Amino acid sequence: MAKWYYYNESAEKIGPIRGRELKQCALNGTITPNTRVEDQNGHTALAKRVTGLPFYVAAQPKMPPLAAPPVCQTPPQSIPVPNTNGNKTPHWIVLIGTIVLLVVVGIGVMVNASFSAAKKTEQVRQETEVQTAEKIESEQQTAATQAITEKIERERQEAEAKVITEKEEQERREAKAQAAKKTEQQRQDARQRTIEKQRKEEENSRTSIHNDNLWKGTTTWGNNRNVSFSKDTNTKFGGDYALKIQHSDYADSAFRKTIHVEKNTIYRVSAMVRYEGYELFPENAEGTGGANISIWGEWTLSERYTGNEWKRIELEFNSGNKTEIDLALRNGFFGGACKGTVWFSDIRIEKKDMTPSTSWNFLCLIFTDIDVVVEFKGNKNYRHTAHLSRADIAEITKTLNRVPHSFKNISNNLMRISNMDIITIQKPIAKLTGRYGEGYKINAKDIQESLDYYLDRPAYKYDQIIVVAPLGKLATGWTGLGGVFYRNVGYCQVSLNPGWKPRHWFADAIFVHETLHCIESRARRIREIASLHDAGTGKYGLPYDDGKDEWIEWYRAYMRNTLPDKKGLPPEVYTVYNSLQYTVISTDMRTRN
Repeated sequence: MAKWYYYNESAEKIGPIRGRELKQCALNGTITPNTRVEDQNGHTALAKRVTGLPFYVAAQPKMPPLAAPPVCQTPPQSIPVPNTNGNKTPHWIVLIGTIVLLVVVGIGVMVNASFSAAKKTEQVRQETEVQTAEKIESEQQTAATQAITEKIERERQEAEAKVITEKEEQERREAKAQAAKKTEQQRQDARQRTIEKQRKEEENSRTSIHNDNLWKGTTTWGNNRNVSFSKDTNTKFGGDYALKIQHSDYADSAFRKTIHVEKNTIYRVSAMVRYEGYELFPENAEGTGGANISIWGEWTLSERYTGNEWKRIELEFNSGNKTEIDLALRNGFFGGACKGTVWFSDIRIEKKDMTPSTSWNFLCLIFTDIDVVVEFKGNKNYRHTAHLSRADIAEITKTLNRVPHSFKNISNNLMRISNMDIITIQKPIAKLTGRYGEGYKINAKDIQESLDYYLDRPAYKYDQIIVVAPLGKLATGWTGLGGVFYRNVGYCQVSLNPGWKPRHWFADAIFVHETLHCIESRARRIREIASLHDAGTGKYGLPYDDGKDEWIEWYRAYMRNTLPDKKGLPPEVYTVYNSLQYTVISTDMRTRN
Protein backbone atom coordinates (compact mmCIF):
# COMPACT_ATOMS: atom_id res chain seq x y z
CA MET A 1 0.00 0.00 0.00
CA ALA A 2 1.54 3.38 -1.18
CA LYS A 3 2.56 5.86 1.51
CA TRP A 4 2.85 9.65 0.96
CA TYR A 5 4.26 12.68 2.76
CA TYR A 6 3.71 16.43 2.17
CA TYR A 7 5.34 19.60 3.42
CA ASN A 8 3.22 22.29 5.02
CA GLU A 9 3.83 26.02 4.91
CA SER A 10 6.40 25.72 7.71
CA ALA A 11 8.31 23.14 5.63
CA GLU A 12 7.39 20.40 8.18
CA LYS A 13 7.13 16.89 6.77
CA ILE A 14 3.70 15.43 7.42
CA GLY A 15 2.96 11.72 7.02
CA PRO A 16 2.94 8.93 6.23
CA ILE A 17 -0.59 8.90 4.82
CA ARG A 18 -2.39 6.68 2.31
CA GLY A 19 -3.29 7.66 -1.24
CA ARG A 20 -6.95 8.32 -0.54
CA GLU A 21 -6.04 10.37 2.51
CA LEU A 22 -3.73 12.47 0.27
CA LYS A 23 -6.62 12.94 -2.16
CA GLN A 24 -8.91 14.00 0.73
CA CYS A 25 -6.29 16.59 1.80
CA ALA A 26 -6.35 18.00 -1.76
CA LEU A 27 -10.16 18.21 -1.71
CA ASN A 28 -10.39 20.01 1.67
CA GLY A 29 -7.61 22.50 0.82
CA THR A 30 -4.93 21.17 3.11
CA ILE A 31 -2.78 20.56 0.02
CA THR A 32 -2.58 23.11 -2.81
CA PRO A 33 -1.34 22.52 -6.36
CA ASN A 34 2.05 23.92 -5.36
CA THR A 35 2.44 21.87 -2.15
CA ARG A 36 5.54 19.71 -2.27
CA VAL A 37 4.69 16.01 -2.04
CA GLU A 38 7.01 13.03 -1.47
CA ASP A 39 6.30 9.34 -2.13
CA GLN A 40 7.59 6.40 -0.10
CA ASN A 41 10.66 6.11 -2.35
CA GLY A 42 11.77 9.69 -1.58
CA HIS A 43 10.76 11.21 -4.94
CA THR A 44 9.32 14.72 -4.58
CA ALA A 45 7.08 16.77 -6.85
CA LEU A 46 4.43 19.46 -6.71
CA ALA A 47 1.00 18.23 -5.87
CA LYS A 48 -0.32 19.29 -9.24
CA ARG A 49 2.08 16.80 -10.84
CA VAL A 50 0.64 13.83 -8.85
CA THR A 51 -1.85 11.80 -10.77
CA GLY A 52 -5.14 11.10 -9.05
CA LEU A 53 -5.31 14.52 -7.37
CA PRO A 54 -8.11 16.86 -8.49
CA PHE A 55 -5.76 19.57 -9.72
CA TYR A 56 -3.36 17.30 -11.59
CA VAL A 57 -1.64 18.99 -14.60
CA ALA A 58 0.63 16.88 -16.68
CA ALA A 59 4.06 18.28 -17.49
CA GLN A 60 4.48 19.28 -21.14
CA PRO A 61 6.95 17.07 -22.92
CA LYS A 62 9.79 18.75 -24.79
CA MET A 63 9.08 18.92 -28.55
CA PRO A 64 11.73 17.59 -30.93
CA PRO A 65 13.34 20.29 -33.24
CA LEU A 66 11.52 20.83 -36.48
CA ALA A 67 13.13 21.11 -39.87
CA ALA A 68 11.03 24.16 -40.54
CA PRO A 69 9.04 26.56 -38.42
CA PRO A 70 5.56 25.37 -37.58
CA VAL A 71 2.88 26.39 -39.92
CA CYS A 72 -0.80 26.86 -39.46
CA GLN A 73 -2.69 23.65 -39.54
CA THR A 74 -5.12 25.08 -42.02
CA PRO A 75 -3.31 25.37 -45.34
CA PRO A 76 -3.55 28.87 -46.86
CA GLN A 77 -5.11 29.44 -50.18
CA SER A 78 -1.97 31.07 -51.44
CA ILE A 79 1.39 31.60 -49.93
CA PRO A 80 3.36 34.51 -51.25
CA VAL A 81 6.95 33.62 -51.83
CA PRO A 82 9.32 36.47 -51.87
CA ASN A 83 11.19 36.77 -55.00
CA THR A 84 14.48 38.37 -54.45
CA ASN A 85 15.18 38.31 -58.03
CA GLY A 86 11.79 39.65 -58.81
CA ASN A 87 11.01 36.54 -60.64
CA LYS A 88 7.95 34.34 -60.03
CA THR A 89 8.52 31.21 -57.89
CA PRO A 90 8.32 28.06 -59.86
CA HIS A 91 5.20 26.02 -59.37
CA TRP A 92 7.00 22.82 -58.33
CA ILE A 93 8.79 24.57 -55.52
CA VAL A 94 5.48 25.75 -54.12
CA LEU A 95 4.10 22.25 -54.34
CA ILE A 96 7.06 20.73 -52.51
CA GLY A 97 6.81 23.37 -49.74
CA THR A 98 3.15 22.66 -49.31
CA ILE A 99 3.76 18.93 -49.07
CA VAL A 100 6.54 19.45 -46.54
CA LEU A 101 4.34 21.74 -44.47
CA LEU A 102 1.52 19.26 -44.48
CA VAL A 103 3.88 16.49 -43.39
CA VAL A 104 5.24 18.59 -40.53
CA VAL A 105 1.76 19.56 -39.37
CA GLY A 106 0.62 15.94 -39.51
CA ILE A 107 3.63 14.84 -37.49
CA GLY A 108 2.85 17.51 -34.88
CA VAL A 109 -0.74 16.43 -34.69
CA MET A 110 0.32 12.83 -34.32
CA VAL A 111 2.88 13.64 -31.64
CA ASN A 112 0.38 15.74 -29.72
CA ALA A 113 -2.23 12.97 -29.93
CA SER A 114 0.37 10.43 -28.82
CA PHE A 115 1.29 12.51 -25.77
CA SER A 116 -2.40 13.06 -24.92
CA ALA A 117 -3.08 9.36 -25.17
CA ALA A 118 -0.02 8.54 -23.04
CA LYS A 119 -1.13 11.10 -20.47
CA LYS A 120 -4.62 9.65 -20.37
CA THR A 121 -3.28 6.11 -20.18
CA GLU A 122 -0.98 7.04 -17.26
CA GLN A 123 -3.81 8.81 -15.49
CA VAL A 124 -6.07 5.78 -15.96
CA ARG A 125 -3.25 3.50 -14.75
CA GLN A 126 -2.65 5.57 -11.61
CA GLU A 127 -6.37 5.79 -10.89
CA THR A 128 -6.60 2.05 -11.41
CA GLU A 129 -3.68 1.49 -9.03
CA VAL A 130 -5.32 3.73 -6.41
CA GLN A 131 -8.65 1.97 -6.83
CA THR A 132 -6.93 -1.42 -6.76
CA ALA A 133 -4.99 -0.46 -3.63
CA GLU A 134 -8.14 0.87 -1.99
CA LYS A 135 -10.02 -2.25 -3.02
CA ILE A 136 -7.23 -4.48 -1.69
CA GLU A 137 -7.12 -2.45 1.51
CA SER A 138 -10.89 -2.63 1.82
CA GLU A 139 -10.85 -6.36 1.13
CA GLN A 140 -8.05 -6.82 3.68
CA GLN A 141 -10.00 -4.83 6.26
CA THR A 142 -13.13 -6.79 5.41
CA ALA A 143 -11.20 -10.07 5.67
CA ALA A 144 -9.63 -9.00 8.97
CA THR A 145 -13.01 -7.92 10.31
CA GLN A 146 -14.55 -11.17 9.11
CA ALA A 147 -11.70 -13.17 10.66
CA ILE A 148 -12.16 -11.36 13.97
CA THR A 149 -15.92 -11.86 13.76
CA GLU A 150 -15.46 -15.54 12.95
CA LYS A 151 -12.98 -15.92 15.83
CA ILE A 152 -15.38 -14.23 18.25
CA GLU A 153 -18.24 -16.41 17.00
CA ARG A 154 -16.09 -19.54 17.23
CA GLU A 155 -15.01 -18.67 20.78
CA ARG A 156 -18.65 -17.98 21.69
CA GLN A 157 -19.73 -21.32 20.25
CA GLU A 158 -16.88 -23.11 22.03
CA ALA A 159 -17.82 -21.39 25.30
CA GLU A 160 -21.47 -22.34 24.81
CA ALA A 161 -20.43 -25.90 23.95
CA LYS A 162 -18.25 -26.04 27.09
CA VAL A 163 -21.10 -24.73 29.23
CA ILE A 164 -23.45 -27.25 27.65
CA THR A 165 -20.88 -30.04 28.19
CA GLU A 166 -20.35 -29.08 31.83
CA LYS A 167 -24.09 -28.78 32.35
CA GLU A 168 -24.69 -32.16 30.73
CA GLU A 169 -21.93 -33.70 32.87
CA GLN A 170 -23.42 -32.16 36.00
CA GLU A 171 -26.85 -33.43 34.99
CA ARG A 172 -25.38 -36.90 34.38
CA ARG A 173 -23.70 -36.88 37.79
CA GLU A 174 -26.88 -35.71 39.48
CA ALA A 175 -28.93 -38.29 37.59
CA LYS A 176 -26.46 -41.03 38.58
CA ALA A 177 -26.49 -39.93 42.23
CA GLN A 178 -30.29 -39.74 42.19
CA ALA A 179 -30.52 -43.19 40.63
CA ALA A 180 -28.13 -44.61 43.25
CA LYS A 181 -30.12 -42.93 46.01
CA LYS A 182 -33.36 -44.27 44.56
CA THR A 183 -31.90 -47.76 44.26
CA GLU A 184 -30.65 -47.69 47.85
CA GLN A 185 -34.02 -46.39 49.05
CA GLN A 186 -35.79 -49.14 47.12
CA ARG A 187 -33.46 -51.72 48.67
CA GLN A 188 -34.10 -50.35 52.15
CA ASP A 189 -37.85 -50.21 51.50
CA ALA A 190 -37.85 -53.78 50.20
CA ARG A 191 -35.88 -54.93 53.23
CA GLN A 192 -38.27 -53.11 55.56
CA ARG A 193 -41.28 -54.60 53.76
CA THR A 194 -39.75 -58.06 54.11
CA ILE A 195 -39.22 -57.55 57.83
CA GLU A 196 -42.73 -56.20 58.30
CA LYS A 197 -44.15 -59.09 56.28
CA GLN A 198 -42.23 -61.53 58.46
CA ARG A 199 -43.56 -59.92 61.62
CA LYS A 200 -47.13 -59.91 60.33
CA GLU A 201 -46.86 -63.53 59.26
CA GLU A 202 -45.52 -64.39 62.68
CA GLU A 203 -48.32 -62.47 64.38
CA ASN A 204 -50.98 -64.06 62.17
CA SER A 205 -49.62 -67.55 62.65
CA ARG A 206 -49.45 -67.49 66.44
CA THR A 207 -52.89 -69.05 66.88
CA SER A 208 -51.85 -72.07 64.79
CA ILE A 209 -49.42 -73.33 67.45
CA HIS A 210 -51.20 -72.03 70.50
CA ASN A 211 -51.08 -73.97 73.75
CA ASP A 212 -50.36 -77.41 72.36
CA ASN A 213 -46.94 -77.60 74.08
CA LEU A 214 -45.31 -78.85 70.85
CA TRP A 215 -42.60 -77.37 68.63
CA LYS A 216 -43.81 -76.54 65.11
CA GLY A 217 -41.67 -75.64 62.08
CA THR A 218 -42.50 -72.29 60.46
CA THR A 219 -40.88 -70.52 57.50
CA THR A 220 -41.14 -66.75 57.78
CA TRP A 221 -39.08 -65.84 54.69
CA GLY A 222 -38.00 -67.90 51.69
CA ASN A 223 -39.42 -70.83 49.76
CA ASN A 224 -40.82 -73.70 51.83
CA ARG A 225 -39.34 -76.17 49.33
CA ASN A 226 -35.85 -74.99 50.37
CA VAL A 227 -36.55 -75.49 54.11
CA SER A 228 -36.89 -78.77 55.99
CA PHE A 229 -37.70 -79.47 59.66
CA SER A 230 -36.88 -82.84 61.18
CA LYS A 231 -35.69 -84.87 64.17
CA ASP A 232 -32.13 -86.11 63.85
CA THR A 233 -31.26 -89.16 65.98
CA ASN A 234 -27.68 -89.31 64.66
CA THR A 235 -26.44 -85.74 65.15
CA LYS A 236 -27.29 -84.76 68.72
CA PHE A 237 -25.59 -83.64 71.92
CA GLY A 238 -27.72 -85.67 74.31
CA GLY A 239 -31.18 -87.16 74.67
CA ASP A 240 -33.01 -89.10 71.98
CA TYR A 241 -32.69 -86.61 69.12
CA ALA A 242 -31.97 -83.01 68.07
CA LEU A 243 -34.33 -80.66 66.25
CA LYS A 244 -32.84 -80.00 62.82
CA ILE A 245 -33.53 -77.05 60.46
CA GLN A 246 -31.95 -77.24 57.01
CA HIS A 247 -31.88 -74.42 54.42
CA SER A 248 -30.81 -75.42 50.90
CA ASP A 249 -31.29 -71.78 49.86
CA TYR A 250 -31.54 -68.46 51.69
CA ALA A 251 -34.39 -68.47 54.21
CA ASP A 252 -35.47 -67.56 57.74
CA SER A 253 -37.33 -70.23 59.70
CA ALA A 254 -37.82 -71.61 63.20
CA PHE A 255 -39.26 -74.27 65.45
CA ARG A 256 -41.87 -72.35 67.51
CA LYS A 257 -43.66 -73.08 70.77
CA THR A 258 -46.07 -71.06 72.95
CA ILE A 259 -45.68 -71.36 76.71
CA HIS A 260 -47.70 -70.04 79.64
CA VAL A 261 -45.76 -67.66 81.91
CA GLU A 262 -46.31 -65.70 85.09
CA LYS A 263 -46.26 -61.94 84.94
CA ASN A 264 -43.07 -60.07 85.83
CA THR A 265 -41.10 -63.29 86.06
CA ILE A 266 -37.67 -64.08 84.66
CA TYR A 267 -37.34 -67.16 82.43
CA ARG A 268 -34.33 -68.76 80.81
CA VAL A 269 -34.40 -70.86 77.62
CA SER A 270 -31.21 -72.73 76.67
CA ALA A 271 -30.05 -75.32 74.13
CA MET A 272 -26.90 -76.95 72.81
CA VAL A 273 -26.47 -75.89 69.17
CA ARG A 274 -24.26 -76.74 66.23
CA TYR A 275 -24.13 -75.25 62.71
CA GLU A 276 -22.83 -76.38 59.30
CA GLY A 277 -22.55 -74.52 55.98
CA TYR A 278 -23.50 -71.04 57.18
CA GLU A 279 -23.88 -68.44 54.41
CA LEU A 280 -25.62 -65.07 54.85
CA PHE A 281 -27.96 -63.71 52.17
CA PRO A 282 -25.84 -61.12 50.22
CA GLU A 283 -28.54 -58.46 50.35
CA ASN A 284 -28.61 -58.79 54.15
CA ALA A 285 -24.96 -57.75 54.55
CA GLU A 286 -25.92 -55.50 57.46
CA GLY A 287 -27.88 -58.26 59.20
CA THR A 288 -26.85 -61.41 61.02
CA GLY A 289 -28.30 -64.85 60.63
CA GLY A 290 -27.37 -68.15 62.21
CA ALA A 291 -28.76 -70.18 65.10
CA ASN A 292 -30.45 -68.30 67.94
CA ILE A 293 -33.21 -68.49 70.55
CA SER A 294 -35.66 -65.61 70.33
CA ILE A 295 -39.16 -64.44 71.15
CA TRP A 296 -41.19 -64.68 67.96
CA GLY A 297 -42.19 -61.32 66.50
CA GLU A 298 -39.83 -59.37 68.79
CA TRP A 299 -36.20 -58.25 68.68
CA THR A 300 -35.41 -60.16 71.87
CA LEU A 301 -32.88 -62.89 71.08
CA SER A 302 -29.88 -64.78 72.38
CA GLU A 303 -26.38 -64.93 71.00
CA ARG A 304 -26.36 -65.92 67.29
CA TYR A 305 -24.10 -68.90 66.62
CA THR A 306 -22.65 -70.31 63.37
CA GLY A 307 -19.86 -72.57 64.65
CA ASN A 308 -19.63 -76.29 63.89
CA GLU A 309 -18.81 -77.29 67.49
CA TRP A 310 -21.53 -77.86 70.09
CA LYS A 311 -22.14 -74.79 72.26
CA ARG A 312 -24.79 -73.83 74.80
CA ILE A 313 -26.70 -70.63 74.02
CA GLU A 314 -29.39 -69.15 76.22
CA LEU A 315 -32.05 -66.45 76.29
CA GLU A 316 -33.11 -64.84 79.56
CA PHE A 317 -36.13 -62.55 79.54
CA ASN A 318 -38.67 -60.93 81.86
CA SER A 319 -42.27 -61.74 80.98
CA GLY A 320 -43.48 -58.28 82.03
CA ASN A 321 -47.28 -58.09 81.79
CA LYS A 322 -47.58 -61.10 79.48
CA THR A 323 -49.10 -64.46 80.37
CA GLU A 324 -47.95 -66.24 77.19
CA ILE A 325 -44.65 -66.16 75.28
CA ASP A 326 -44.06 -67.46 71.74
CA LEU A 327 -40.55 -68.99 71.76
CA ALA A 328 -38.49 -69.68 68.64
CA LEU A 329 -35.48 -71.92 67.94
CA ARG A 330 -34.47 -70.00 64.86
CA ASN A 331 -32.23 -70.35 61.80
CA GLY A 332 -31.94 -66.72 60.62
CA PHE A 333 -33.52 -63.51 61.86
CA PHE A 334 -35.10 -60.25 60.66
CA GLY A 335 -32.90 -59.16 57.74
CA GLY A 336 -30.66 -62.19 58.34
CA ALA A 337 -31.78 -64.90 55.91
CA CYS A 338 -29.13 -67.59 55.46
CA LYS A 339 -28.20 -70.99 54.09
CA GLY A 340 -27.03 -73.86 56.26
CA THR A 341 -28.10 -76.51 58.75
CA VAL A 342 -28.56 -76.09 62.51
CA TRP A 343 -29.21 -78.66 65.26
CA PHE A 344 -30.88 -77.76 68.59
CA SER A 345 -30.29 -80.35 71.34
CA ASP A 346 -30.98 -80.58 75.10
CA ILE A 347 -33.58 -77.79 75.08
CA ARG A 348 -34.48 -76.50 78.54
CA ILE A 349 -36.97 -73.90 79.78
CA GLU A 350 -36.41 -72.63 83.34
CA LYS A 351 -38.12 -70.26 85.73
CA LYS A 352 -36.01 -68.10 88.01
CA ASP A 353 -36.42 -67.74 91.76
CA MET A 354 -38.06 -64.29 91.96
CA THR A 355 -37.11 -63.48 95.52
CA PRO A 356 -36.82 -59.67 95.37
CA SER A 357 -33.75 -57.79 96.53
CA THR A 358 -32.39 -54.24 96.41
CA SER A 359 -28.81 -55.44 96.82
CA TRP A 360 -27.01 -55.25 93.50
CA ASN A 361 -23.98 -57.17 92.28
CA PHE A 362 -21.53 -55.18 90.10
CA LEU A 363 -18.88 -56.60 87.76
CA CYS A 364 -16.13 -54.08 86.90
CA LEU A 365 -13.59 -55.11 84.23
CA ILE A 366 -10.47 -52.92 83.81
CA PHE A 367 -8.67 -53.68 80.53
CA THR A 368 -5.08 -52.51 80.98
CA ASP A 369 -4.16 -52.72 77.29
CA ILE A 370 -5.60 -52.10 73.86
CA ASP A 371 -3.97 -52.87 70.50
CA VAL A 372 -6.31 -52.45 67.52
CA VAL A 373 -6.06 -51.56 63.83
CA VAL A 374 -9.09 -49.65 62.57
CA GLU A 375 -10.13 -47.18 59.88
CA PHE A 376 -9.93 -43.76 61.48
CA LYS A 377 -10.09 -40.27 59.94
CA GLY A 378 -9.18 -41.43 56.43
CA ASN A 379 -6.49 -43.89 57.53
CA LYS A 380 -7.65 -47.44 56.79
CA ASN A 381 -4.87 -48.99 58.87
CA TYR A 382 -4.77 -46.72 61.90
CA ARG A 383 -3.18 -48.52 64.85
CA HIS A 384 -4.03 -47.52 68.40
CA THR A 385 -2.15 -48.90 71.39
CA ALA A 386 -2.37 -47.81 75.02
CA HIS A 387 -1.43 -49.19 78.43
CA LEU A 388 -2.68 -48.41 81.92
CA SER A 389 0.10 -48.50 84.51
CA ARG A 390 -0.17 -49.89 88.04
CA ALA A 391 -0.65 -46.33 89.29
CA ASP A 392 -3.50 -45.82 86.81
CA ILE A 393 -5.17 -49.07 87.91
CA ALA A 394 -4.82 -48.11 91.56
CA GLU A 395 -6.46 -44.73 90.94
CA ILE A 396 -9.33 -46.27 88.93
CA THR A 397 -9.89 -49.01 91.53
CA LYS A 398 -9.95 -46.44 94.33
CA THR A 399 -12.58 -44.43 92.43
CA LEU A 400 -14.73 -47.50 91.62
CA ASN A 401 -14.77 -48.46 95.28
CA ARG A 402 -16.59 -45.20 96.01
CA VAL A 403 -19.52 -46.17 93.76
CA PRO A 404 -21.46 -48.26 96.37
CA HIS A 405 -21.38 -45.41 98.90
CA SER A 406 -22.47 -42.87 96.25
CA PHE A 407 -25.52 -44.91 95.17
CA LYS A 408 -26.55 -45.56 98.76
CA ASN A 409 -26.30 -41.84 99.57
CA ILE A 410 -27.85 -40.48 96.37
CA SER A 411 -30.81 -42.92 96.40
CA ASN A 412 -31.34 -42.55 100.16
CA ASN A 413 -30.89 -46.33 100.64
CA LEU A 414 -33.30 -47.25 97.84
CA MET A 415 -30.41 -48.96 96.04
CA ARG A 416 -27.50 -50.79 97.63
CA ILE A 417 -24.48 -52.50 96.05
CA SER A 418 -23.55 -55.55 98.09
CA ASN A 419 -20.81 -56.90 95.80
CA MET A 420 -18.39 -54.79 93.76
CA ASP A 421 -16.06 -57.18 91.91
CA ILE A 422 -13.19 -55.20 90.32
CA ILE A 423 -11.13 -57.41 87.98
CA THR A 424 -8.02 -56.37 86.05
CA ILE A 425 -7.63 -58.03 82.62
CA GLN A 426 -4.20 -57.84 81.01
CA LYS A 427 -5.17 -59.48 77.73
CA PRO A 428 -5.35 -56.58 75.23
CA ILE A 429 -8.57 -55.61 73.50
CA ALA A 430 -7.74 -56.67 69.92
CA LYS A 431 -10.80 -55.46 67.98
CA LEU A 432 -13.38 -52.67 68.03
CA THR A 433 -16.57 -53.19 66.03
CA GLY A 434 -18.73 -50.54 67.63
CA ARG A 435 -18.89 -47.19 65.82
CA TYR A 436 -19.78 -43.96 67.60
CA GLY A 437 -19.71 -40.79 65.53
CA GLU A 438 -16.32 -40.62 63.82
CA GLY A 439 -14.78 -42.87 66.45
CA TYR A 440 -15.39 -46.20 68.16
CA LYS A 441 -16.89 -47.86 71.23
CA ILE A 442 -16.53 -51.33 72.75
CA ASN A 443 -19.30 -53.68 71.67
CA ALA A 444 -19.98 -56.52 74.08
CA LYS A 445 -18.98 -59.04 71.41
CA ASP A 446 -15.50 -57.40 71.23
CA ILE A 447 -14.84 -58.69 74.78
CA GLN A 448 -17.39 -61.50 74.81
CA GLU A 449 -14.93 -64.15 75.97
CA SER A 450 -14.10 -62.17 79.12
CA LEU A 451 -17.74 -61.23 79.78
CA ASP A 452 -19.00 -64.81 79.44
CA TYR A 453 -16.24 -66.17 81.63
CA TYR A 454 -17.25 -64.03 84.61
CA LEU A 455 -21.01 -64.06 84.00
CA ASP A 456 -21.02 -67.86 83.99
CA ARG A 457 -19.36 -68.18 87.40
CA PRO A 458 -21.70 -69.83 89.90
CA ALA A 459 -20.99 -67.48 92.83
CA TYR A 460 -23.86 -65.06 92.20
CA LYS A 461 -25.80 -63.25 89.49
CA TYR A 462 -24.48 -59.86 88.31
CA ASP A 463 -26.91 -56.97 87.77
CA GLN A 464 -24.57 -54.38 86.26
CA ILE A 465 -21.34 -54.43 84.21
CA ILE A 466 -18.84 -51.53 84.05
CA VAL A 467 -16.00 -51.79 81.48
CA VAL A 468 -12.96 -49.47 81.66
CA ALA A 469 -10.39 -49.25 78.83
CA PRO A 470 -7.93 -46.66 77.39
CA LEU A 471 -9.53 -45.89 74.01
CA GLY A 472 -7.79 -42.51 73.70
CA LYS A 473 -8.90 -40.40 70.75
CA LEU A 474 -10.84 -43.34 69.30
CA ALA A 475 -13.48 -42.42 71.89
CA THR A 476 -14.55 -39.44 69.79
CA GLY A 477 -17.33 -37.41 71.41
CA TRP A 478 -17.71 -39.50 74.55
CA THR A 479 -16.08 -40.51 77.83
CA GLY A 480 -18.79 -42.85 79.04
CA LEU A 481 -21.66 -44.74 77.36
CA GLY A 482 -24.50 -46.68 79.02
CA GLY A 483 -28.11 -47.78 78.68
CA VAL A 484 -27.63 -51.13 76.92
CA PHE A 485 -27.69 -54.76 78.13
CA TYR A 486 -25.72 -57.95 77.62
CA ARG A 487 -27.41 -61.20 78.62
CA ASN A 488 -30.08 -59.17 80.46
CA VAL A 489 -27.37 -57.41 82.51
CA GLY A 490 -26.83 -53.64 82.34
CA TYR A 491 -23.70 -52.79 80.33
CA CYS A 492 -21.80 -49.49 80.33
CA GLN A 493 -18.27 -48.45 79.38
CA VAL A 494 -15.87 -45.67 80.36
CA SER A 495 -12.73 -44.60 78.48
CA LEU A 496 -9.94 -43.52 80.86
CA ASN A 497 -6.48 -42.83 79.46
CA PRO A 498 -3.04 -43.29 81.04
CA GLY A 499 -2.39 -40.69 83.73
CA TRP A 500 -6.08 -40.13 84.49
CA LYS A 501 -6.87 -38.26 87.71
CA PRO A 502 -10.32 -37.36 89.09
CA ARG A 503 -10.93 -33.60 89.01
CA HIS A 504 -13.67 -33.31 91.62
CA TRP A 505 -14.65 -34.58 95.05
CA PHE A 506 -17.44 -36.50 93.29
CA ALA A 507 -14.74 -38.53 91.50
CA ASP A 508 -16.97 -41.50 90.63
CA ALA A 509 -19.62 -39.32 88.93
CA ILE A 510 -18.86 -40.80 85.49
CA PHE A 511 -19.53 -44.36 86.76
CA VAL A 512 -22.72 -43.26 88.54
CA HIS A 513 -23.99 -41.44 85.45
CA GLU A 514 -23.46 -44.34 83.00
CA THR A 515 -24.99 -46.87 85.43
CA LEU A 516 -28.02 -44.57 85.78
CA HIS A 517 -28.49 -44.80 82.01
CA CYS A 518 -28.97 -48.57 82.39
CA ILE A 519 -31.38 -48.10 85.29
CA GLU A 520 -33.21 -45.46 83.21
CA SER A 521 -33.70 -48.07 80.44
CA ARG A 522 -35.15 -50.53 82.99
CA ALA A 523 -37.52 -47.85 84.33
CA ARG A 524 -38.93 -47.06 80.89
CA ARG A 525 -40.34 -50.61 80.82
CA ILE A 526 -42.39 -49.70 83.90
CA ARG A 527 -43.72 -46.20 83.13
CA GLU A 528 -42.98 -42.83 81.53
CA ILE A 529 -40.05 -41.04 83.19
CA ALA A 530 -37.89 -37.95 82.70
CA SER A 531 -34.69 -38.26 80.69
CA LEU A 532 -31.43 -38.41 82.61
CA HIS A 533 -30.21 -35.64 80.31
CA ASP A 534 -33.07 -33.26 81.15
CA ALA A 535 -30.69 -31.66 83.66
CA GLY A 536 -29.34 -28.37 82.35
CA THR A 537 -32.04 -27.99 79.68
CA GLY A 538 -34.15 -25.52 81.68
CA LYS A 539 -37.04 -27.97 81.94
CA TYR A 540 -36.81 -28.22 85.72
CA GLY A 541 -34.89 -25.04 86.57
CA LEU A 542 -32.64 -24.55 89.60
CA PRO A 543 -31.10 -26.26 91.45
CA TYR A 544 -31.09 -28.90 88.70
CA ASP A 545 -29.66 -26.71 85.94
CA ASP A 546 -26.50 -25.24 87.47
CA GLY A 547 -24.36 -28.41 87.24
CA LYS A 548 -22.93 -27.76 90.70
CA ASP A 549 -20.96 -30.66 92.20
CA GLU A 550 -21.22 -32.72 88.98
CA TRP A 551 -25.07 -32.61 89.00
CA ILE A 552 -25.38 -34.46 92.27
CA GLU A 553 -28.57 -32.55 93.23
CA TRP A 554 -30.15 -33.69 89.97
CA TYR A 555 -29.13 -37.31 90.61
CA ARG A 556 -30.69 -37.18 94.11
CA ALA A 557 -34.02 -35.86 92.85
CA TYR A 558 -33.97 -38.30 89.91
CA MET A 559 -33.27 -41.42 92.01
CA ARG A 560 -35.55 -40.42 94.93
CA ASN A 561 -38.41 -39.41 92.55
CA THR A 562 -38.71 -35.91 94.08
CA LEU A 563 -38.88 -34.00 90.78
CA PRO A 564 -41.81 -31.53 90.61
CA ASP A 565 -43.69 -33.68 88.08
CA LYS A 566 -42.87 -36.97 89.85
CA LYS A 567 -41.18 -38.36 86.73
CA GLY A 568 -38.10 -39.60 88.49
CA LEU A 569 -37.17 -43.29 88.77
CA PRO A 570 -39.95 -45.50 90.23
CA PRO A 571 -38.88 -47.32 93.43
CA GLU A 572 -39.54 -50.77 91.92
CA VAL A 573 -36.74 -50.25 89.39
CA TYR A 574 -34.19 -50.90 92.16
CA THR A 575 -35.60 -54.37 92.78
CA VAL A 576 -33.40 -57.08 91.28
CA TYR A 577 -33.70 -60.83 91.17
CA ASN A 578 -30.15 -62.01 91.40
CA SER A 579 -30.77 -65.39 92.90
CA LEU A 580 -29.03 -68.18 91.03
CA GLN A 581 -31.88 -70.58 91.68
CA TYR A 582 -33.80 -71.74 88.59
CA THR A 583 -36.56 -74.33 88.33
CA VAL A 584 -36.80 -76.44 85.17
CA ILE A 585 -40.35 -76.23 83.81
CA SER A 586 -39.90 -78.04 80.45
CA THR A 587 -37.44 -80.18 78.48
CA ASP A 588 -40.09 -81.33 76.03
CA MET A 589 -38.74 -81.56 72.45
CA ARG A 590 -41.81 -83.15 70.80
CA THR A 591 -42.88 -81.62 67.49
CA ARG A 592 -46.02 -81.40 65.36
CA ASN A 593 -44.13 -81.92 62.07
